Amino acid sequence: MTRIPDRAKARIRARRISWILAASIALGITAGAFAEEAERPSVGADVAVNSKYVWRGLILTDDPVLQPSLTVGYKGLGLNIWANTDLTDGNGTPGEINELDYTLDYSFSVNKVNFSVGVIQYTFPHTSFEPTTEIFGTAALDVLLAPTVKIYWDVDEVGGVYGTFGIGHSFPLKEVKGISSRLDLSGSLGYATSGWNEGYYRVHSSGLVDLLLTVGLPISIDGHLSVTPYISYSQLIDGDLKDAVEDDNATFFGATLSLAF
Repeated sequence: MTRIPDRAKARIRARRISWILAASIALGITAGAFAEEAERPSVGADVAVNSKYVWRGLILTDDPVLQPSLTVGYKGLGLNIWANTDLTDGNGTPGEINELDYTLDYSFSVNKVNFSVGVIQYTFPHTSFEPTTEIFGTAALDVLLAPTVKIYWDVDEVGGVYGTFGIGHSFPLKEVKGISSRLDLSGSLGYATSGWNEGYYRVHSSGLVDLLLTVGLPISIDGHLSVTPYISYSQLIDGDLKDAVEDDNATFFGATLSLAF
């Protein structure tokens, strides 16, 4: 993973923006709590095993990885902690957490549009990479194919914007002995500014970054436990980005075990 040198002023600004956003979300939820009937918080835990770690067209780990996650939600506010552990020595950190991310977000709906805003803090223990911060926003239409736009602004180490436009559809499958499942199909196109491409690919130009296609099969075992096997294909689009990496495409697969309360 390529990162640009430290920029003290940008990092100070990023921390301020992150705290302001987090405080705004918290205040909004607190205000809403006085006006609404009390609700129970939700808790979800995931454990994923994947054949590779591919992120926004970059193959970060070309071998199997373990990726646990914990999410707590309350009245639209969500806090997630996500980690990556390499299962081989490909990156020199076998069995150790080499990425630990913290996400705070707030989700709400207006008519048929579902919105989410938040902040992500990326950290990289047991590596030489510097932490970085993104502020993001998403909007998804509650219509056929669920067209969704996601925008991520790195306000720290990279200082650029990455966004995606995606669509998807689910096909319910026949329930067997009380176990329900469905077939999920999704695809997205990524676009980034020159600053983001320079930070991650050393390419100083904006343009389309990657195509991601995924087929998933969520299987609900009961009201709390589910497992989701999947297979995905990632392809870089821009020619300069392809020239900047060793592999410009990847097919990867895995499964996620989820427990929700």
